[in-house]
This record gives sequence, C-alpha cells and structure tokens, in this order.
Amino acid sequence: MSSLKRQILPEFDLGTVREDLMLRRQTFLLGLAFFATGFLTSELVRRPASSAWPAMTQTALAQPVPQSAEPSADQTRTPVVQLRIYTINRGKLDEFVSAWREGVYRLRLEQGYEIPAAWKIEETNQFVWIVRYDGAESWEEKEAAYYGSAARHSLDPDPRQWIARPEGWFVTPVLP
Repeated sequence: MSSLKRQILPEFDLGTVREDLMLRRQTFLLGLAFFATGFLTSELVRRPASSAWPAMTQTALAQPVPQSAEPSADQTRTPVVQLRIYTINRGKLDEFVSAWREGVYRLRLEQGYEIPAAWKIEETNQFVWIVRYDGAESWEEKEAAYYGSAARHSLDPDPRQWIARPEGWFVTPVLP
C-alpha cells in the first residue's frame, strides 16, 4: 500500500469492513425479529422510571374502549418506532450501557417514550435498542424537545461521547 493510502486509511482492512457489514445486517435482522415477535403487536414490556434495572414489569391491559362511528385523532395515529444501532468505541461498551441506563433510558421514559428492548453485542461492540413514541406531538417535535431539554444537556456522563457510529431506522410492523 502506498504511503498516501496509509495516511488516509491507516487501519483500513477490507475483510474487517465486510465482516462488520455482515454483523450489522445480522444485528438489524435480529432486532427486527424481536420487534416482530411481539414487542409492538402485543402488550409492551415496560419498566417505570423509578424501578431498578433489570427488573421488568408488564403494563396492565387496558379496558376495551367503545368505537365511535368516526375514529378520533388518537385512534388513527400510528406509533413511531425506531430501531437504533450504535457502534461503541472499543473498550467503552460497559461504560456506555451504564450511562445510557442511568441517563438516556430514564429520561426518555420520563418524557413519554417507550423503550421495549435494548441489547448489547459484545462481539461487535454494539448497542441495539428500540424507541417508541405514541403521543400528540410529531416525532420531530418530540425529538427536538428531548434533545433541547436541560435534562438531556446535563446528563453526566453523557453516553453520546462513546458512540463511534450511530444508525437508526424507522420500522413498521408487518404482522397483525
């Protein structure tokens, strides 16, 4: 390899890149599989913000609501769900998870989001999670308010510092 290439891409290894892409695809499919097997089509598993990690409680089943002739805005609104995959800086996955649980996770629940699942993949140094919002504000408005909030700015430590590569996809359930 020429010295110019070494300066531009000092650690570039095509085999590693291919392996990384294959693992990302597998991770994405794994997330979608969990997602499709019931996180959104059945009752979501959810923890109140005050509970200790990793104890989980299931929300109570809602009583049936009589349907009116015309659906209200609440009945026609579709929840927004995003699958996020973060590649974390080497050696920082556990620190990231700890900071995310204590900060981002709690804050998002307090602000009306649901987080039905989150995983870490130690072999690829990745963190995968699903965030869901089903409220009156649009996703864009809700995210702007979340990221602009004083509570988000004051997270310490802020787990964002350890994210090497963030990825996110809006997903839609395909099962009834």
